[in-house]
Amino acid sequence: MPPAATDLAVTRLRFISTSSNPSQLITPIVHRTQVKYLQLFGQRLEIDIMSGVGESALLDLLGKGKTRQLMRDRVDGTANELTPKLAKAIGNTLRQTPDQLPSVKAYASAAAAHLKPRSDFSGNARTIASELARIHIVQHQALARDGVINPASPNALLAEFNTWQALGLRGVDADIVVIDTLIASTELNEPDVHSALRGGISNGITVPTSSRSNLPNSRKNGTGALSVISLAPFLARSQALSKLRDAPQYTDDEAIEFAALMRTHELGHQLLKLGHPWGNAAFVMRPPVSLRFREWAKQLDPTKCKLGSEAAMTPGAITLAP
Repeated sequence: MPPAATDLAVTRLRFISTSSNPSQLITPIVHRTQVKYLQLFGQRLEIDIMSGVGESALLDLLGKGKTRQLMRDRVDGTANELTPKLAKAIGNTLRQTPDQLPSVKAYASAAAAHLKPRSDFSGNARTIASELARIHIVQHQALARDGVINPASPNALLAEFNTWQALGLRGVDADIVVIDTLIASTELNEPDVHSALRGGISNGITVPTSSRSNLPNSRKNGTGALSVISLAPFLARSQALSKLRDAPQYTDDEAIEFAALMRTHELGHQLLKLGHPWGNAAFVMRPPVSLRFREWAKQLDPTKCKLGSEAAMTPGAITLAP
């Protein structure tokens, strides 16, 4: 069982949503996140729901110059010729934690079991990285064909990991954010294994903030990080997304449950600085395989995932530095 929370300080967070979904989804997600965080980490949260903002208002925080730079630096994840460069970048990620390679292989194999054609992850880090790059390109192409990612849409930059890094440093007047836009981009700087298996989809992102942000001192983010999740993996009607899920469409209650669990996952990064325990399917910090959220949620067991039981599950395992 997680430690008793009665003697622990309460962490207070500010929450904003750009979601156009009804409030009967957003408020339950916040409340259920508080329950999940207490159950899994033994710590209490108070989350203040702030006034909503539009996605365009978030992009306005970047300024015209930064917006132009981000648009110029976007990588086309549908280009087959990108595969060798992406494989090299994924290989660099794998080499950072060689001790976790066996667990990463098992995780990737679990995802590959649901892909056609099936992939073989029995080789070394180099061959695994090449296969992950191939899958990323194929899946990203499917997302583009389906229209769930569209570089020409007004808010397309919110799909990019680099945009959220920039927003964290510029200053968003919140600690946690929920958006509608699917986050799916192609990164050449330490791309994640689990995102590659989904074609670049990130269910959530946690990025560092800066004490030099544009916010007044009284409104600066006190956690040192900004975290965001997208509701699209749970709610968007898309053939490409359905193929990555373990159900064609999730119910509203399932979407609330899975979004709350993903919020808890990102808060594990944000507040406790936990990593990804690839070999422990019982812990919320292990990313879902593909978008198979039913399977992921059923496997979670707080009695089998003690904080400190392995390196990735030890507070301070990762560093979020501007």
